[in-house]
Amino acid sequence: MKRKVRLISSIVVLMIIVIGFRVGQLYGRDIPIDLKTYIGQASSILPKGLMSNGIESIIDEDNIITKIQINRQGYWIDSIQVGDSIDKIYKVYPEEWINAREHSIEIIYGKENHFGVATEHIIFTIGNENKVQSIILGQITPFTGLDLPNSNVEAKQYLEGKWKSNSAHILEFNGYAMKDSYLDNLWTNQSYIITSPNSLIIYRQKENQEEKVKINFWVTKDRLYVFSIDLHGKPIQESIEIFYKI
Repeated sequence: MKRKVRLISSIVVLMIIVIGFRVGQLYGRDIPIDLKTYIGQASSILPKGLMSNGIESIIDEDNIITKIQINRQGYWIDSIQVGDSIDKIYKVYPEEWINAREHSIEIIYGKENHFGVATEHIIFTIGNENKVQSIILGQITPFTGLDLPNSNVEAKQYLEGKWKSNSAHILEFNGYAMKDSYLDNLWTNQSYIITSPNSLIIYRQKENQEEKVKINFWVTKDRLYVFSIDLHGKPIQESIEIFYKI
């Protein structure tokens, strides 16, 4: 009798497991998945089958995920999914993060932790009836996924020396003095100070003329990105210049 009860109990447990598995298969697509965690990670960590389930990804030359696009319901980004009303976006995000366009809303963030430079964004494309049609999230530029120096001192150490772009533009940092091959003939003296691990101020002088310019940068031990930012802190694509240590 005890064996029979145990056998029945085992069958019931097995049935529950199987039913649970089937329900999970059926409704698993409605379980929120935080796709933000995959940005900046190796493409090999993406769950199998995800890319054939209404999700697209953009991978760089190092097989790092830089962008993910969501084209269907069932995947939440900050509690918003495809099909939600545009009104929900304005309720979820701070006003200063929102950059509204004609057919999309861009959420620009990351500048709070990166000294005023926005590093990531989410783009909600808006379709019929003012509802979210697709969601794109990722790094604003590939270099914003790289680690910044830990301090102004470390940033200065990285900058020290000569840098050359593909257009033969040369920058040289020596102590607090600097040289710029494009501007050396226009100014007698050029110096700089680091104001954060990704920004500096350049002081230029010539006779009675003076100029002070703020420059944003992103630097590693062998590569330097120089750029300007817009009012949202977003790097302006056309302004980005890449230098290599020489």
